[in-house]
Amino acid sequence: MSVIRTGERPLKIAIVGSGPAGCFTARELLRSKTAVQITVLERLPVPYGLVRFGVAPDHPHTRRVTRVFDEVFRDERVNLRTGVTLGEDCSLERLRADFDVVVLATGAGEPVKLEIPGSELPQALTAMQVAGWFNGHPDFRAPGLTLDMESIAIVGNGNVALDIARMFGRSAEELSKTDISTEALSVLRNSRIRDIHIVGRGTLERSSFGERELREVCELFNCDPAEGRDSGTNALSGRTLHFRFLESPVRFTGDTLVLRKNRLAERAGDPVVEGTEEESSMNCGLLISSIGFEAAPIPGVPFNDERRVVPAVDHRVAPGVYAVGWVKTGAKGLIGHSKRDAASAVQAILTDL
Repeated sequence: MSVIRTGERPLKIAIVGSGPAGCFTARELLRSKTAVQITVLERLPVPYGLVRFGVAPDHPHTRRVTRVFDEVFRDERVNLRTGVTLGEDCSLERLRADFDVVVLATGAGEPVKLEIPGSELPQALTAMQVAGWFNGHPDFRAPGLTLDMESIAIVGNGNVALDIARMFGRSAEELSKTDISTEALSVLRNSRIRDIHIVGRGTLERSSFGERELREVCELFNCDPAEGRDSGTNALSGRTLHFRFLESPVRFTGDTLVLRKNRLAERAGDPVVEGTEEESSMNCGLLISSIGFEAAPIPGVPFNDERRVVPAVDHRVAPGVYAVGWVKTGAKGLIGHSKRDAASAVQAILTDL
């Protein structure tokens, strides 16, 4: 049954967010046989979200997808409006009044908090802050940051943790050949970091490392945890990476990180990770949490507090309102997954015409 009626004029669509999910959605709509007029609303001064500010600067190949997105914004049927925040500069109610369709593609822009004593200290950062700093994100400038510590820890066993370890472990010469921001490169040139620890509560087999991403890090640092070589050194920088499995952070003092030893156990026939009473401490002048991302509530937009997503059934949030990408699914999957999700969202929109 048709729920969206436009008469003879083009379908007016607002897409909130210009990251991969939003851009792929716009692209799919342009490629459909439906007459459309698209307005993309972006909070930041520039588009492309995660691709521009979340991808590691030493992975320029991942950013090549922006060439596809450039074509979207060159289309006369698309209008990009930057510096617009949903819930502050405009409301969902207003967008629903002005457009036939509203697509929420705001992503998962909030880091999951590391809930330990000391996580509020200035020496404790999130992966989002660090990645943004590497990439010149306007929200994550760090004019006072110095890297005069010798040892840092990254908590988390996913690809973002590997990205950060790689960037901190490279030499200044290596970094100068990347897309890193001028500010970050200036600080990293004077880095005194010698040891980088990646801390994970489970085993290598239970980690979320991608096979290709892990192999790249192992080649850079000459290590291989799959073969028992949990530590290795980058010959160009002299910095050493340490994989620390089955350990969880307990507290952080600003120069020391206390870790709890974990062990594998079995419950109801299934392997699980459980903590022990054994603790150890390590020198740590910078703690970076990389334990996931989640969507943030938007005033006037339905939100599932438990799952930390905008609830949607087949992308449908409300009549004429759709959700796509991480704001709907949570922070999982790669850029290619956003492309498939966008195609599915557009199918739902066109079905409702």
